[in-house]
Amino acid sequence: MYTFIKGQLAHQSANSPKGAFWWVDVNGLGLEIATTEAEVHDAGWQIGDSVLIYTALIVREDNLSLVGFATRSKRDLFHILQTASGVGVKVALSLLNHLSVSEIVQAVLAEDHKPLTQAKGVGPKLAQKMTLELKEKMTQWHDTADSSLEQFQIQRGKNGEGAFDDAGKLTPAQLAAYQEAQSVMYSLGYTSEEVSKSFQNILSPITSKQDINADFSSEWILKEALRWLAKHV
Repeated sequence: MYTFIKGQLAHQSANSPKGAFWWVDVNGLGLEIATTEAEVHDAGWQIGDSVLIYTALIVREDNLSLVGFATRSKRDLFHILQTASGVGVKVALSLLNHLSVSEIVQAVLAEDHKPLTQAKGVGPKLAQKMTLELKEKMTQWHDTADSSLEQFQIQRGKNGEGAFDDAGKLTPAQLAAYQEAQSVMYSLGYTSEEVSKSFQNILSPITSKQDINADFSSEWILKEALRWLAKHV
């Protein structure tokens, strides 16, 4: 319900007493959509602009409210974050205000809870709990926007940019894991160059060996690729 809202931006505030928000005029109906200070600045919208906001309906006993983001990936991550015990709307918004989608996912998959503590309301214990509880969901998560496949092909390029040079040496099971990990990396916003370099560095040692039948999963590839990027990018 209320997956997205499209209309004309009537008003916005990045730091009002009640927090950041947008007012959107949808055919004469004014809707208030809560968001983050960073999102208001990053979206860069001006009053009168035609906007599309990906939304989440928050239901409380005495209140109905909308939370929204300019990108589908942030809205989807907002939902995922709240599945961790101790993470509610405020904490999820705080995380998305202080960290990018890729930074949050990278921290969880790399089991590095420290970056998460940058967000207000997230202490070390909660951050550690999040890395444990959300790791599997983060691994399986893909940006399922309608244009994701098209964007994936564009980012790879006509000549296969972003591909691992020795992909042809992989077994069918390895290739499936590689392709799944590659798709997730693109959906998280990494460039073809970043994906290519990280995969090349973690997979080349495996394919260069005479015995290339090593058992690795998409989860392992993602974890190692994100660790490599954290050190080298």
